[in-house]
Amino acid sequence: MSNKVPRKIPRQIFASLLILFFCSTFITPDSCARDVPANSLYVRAGSPETVIASDFAGQFVRQGKKCYQQGDIQGAIDSFARALLLDRSNKTARESMILISARSSLPAAQRIQLFLSEDLLVFNEKLGKRLIFFTAQRDALATSLIQQNYPQTLINQKFQAIRDRSLSPAENRGAGVSSASTLEALNRSLITEKERLSRELSCVREQLAWLRPIGSSRRVPPGLREEPQKPDTQVSRPQKVNDPGEAWQQIAGVREELSELRKQVEILQQDVKHKDDKITALTKQVVEFSLKLTEREMILSEKVNALGSLHDAYAELQSRQELGQKILEEKNVQIQSLQEGLAALQADTALHTKEINGLIAAKDQALDQWEKILAIYQGKLKDAARTIDARNEDISALQEQLAMVRTKLFEKETALEKTKEKLVSLEKQFQSVVSDPK
Repeated sequence: MSNKVPRKIPRQIFASLLILFFCSTFITPDSCARDVPANSLYVRAGSPETVIASDFAGQFVRQGKKCYQQGDIQGAIDSFARALLLDRSNKTARESMILISARSSLPAAQRIQLFLSEDLLVFNEKLGKRLIFFTAQRDALATSLIQQNYPQTLINQKFQAIRDRSLSPAENRGAGVSSASTLEALNRSLITEKERLSRELSCVREQLAWLRPIGSSRRVPPGLREEPQKPDTQVSRPQKVNDPGEAWQQIAGVREELSELRKQVEILQQDVKHKDDKITALTKQVVEFSLKLTEREMILSEKVNALGSLHDAYAELQSRQELGQKILEEKNVQIQSLQEGLAALQADTALHTKEINGLIAAKDQALDQWEKILAIYQGKLKDAARTIDARNEDISALQEQLAMVRTKLFEKETALEKTKEKLVSLEKQFQSVVSDPK
């Protein structure tokens, strides 16, 4: 029995080290590409460095294309992300990122980051356009009030107070960016820009809301007010005409208006169908991300089980070591060698345990990030549902107007038939008078 124990202990040591190697290999995150510092140059539009930033962005785009042709997908993503950090309007970089996101071999985490980048870019463009529109309305209304001798100092003070209240200092989100990838740095920059644009848009809206009551009390021209324009689909009431040609012209006009209404209804139906298709695609993406998240959770549970087996092996090793100490009390040299091997194994086990704990913490952070991304997509789905409800209301209103137009058209046709009957009776009377002059 004393001869078998020293052979089993090295086997257990080898098995423990092998399990540690596999755990450290498979628990490592998918994005094992080289670290890229994210403190890249960011130039705002309109600054003197815009031309230089565009040149640098073009260089990064060319470098990304070269990496993509060579099969270095991670290098291509980093180069295109840096180009977008420098120039958000670079269409080549955006199209290349969309092309890369369609690859099936791309890890789920990177695909989510790419989808998030494209959504943030589109959303920020829409926010910028809305901000320009409301700012122009606000400036036009303020200029009109100033021309009507309204104190400009009061307007400036109120604007500044609203701006100080709305545009609170943003939090410092740059902490820890140097350790993140370039794509994550791009997403953080886009999120920061989205929050800034949202705050500025709310500020401009509040200023415009403050100006409107003043403008209405001072009879500001209606062109400066933001009033929803009613669709020019109402049909004027038919006037009494004695000429049948004019009646036919009115009927033709009503028919043309009816055809225009039908075209508008068809356009609205196509828009609703497009929104439904987009919602279906987003739902499929959310389901796919949920499945991939479940797979990651299963892999993590398997690694935790492997870690438990490692602890069991270590406990078995300790029991065998104690058994060896009881059996080999007289052999001091062998006991001393076993103790040294055990100490080395304990040190290696403690080191690998710390690494595994760090990797598990990283996985927990990744899971939290995926949950946030899922929350973002759920919010987008809710917005899409609200848009569809609004479209349905518009369609119902158009249908009601169409019914009114049909009713009026029927009334006109009835009046026209009566007019024809009167004309026929008058012609008969005229012929009777002509034939019998007495």
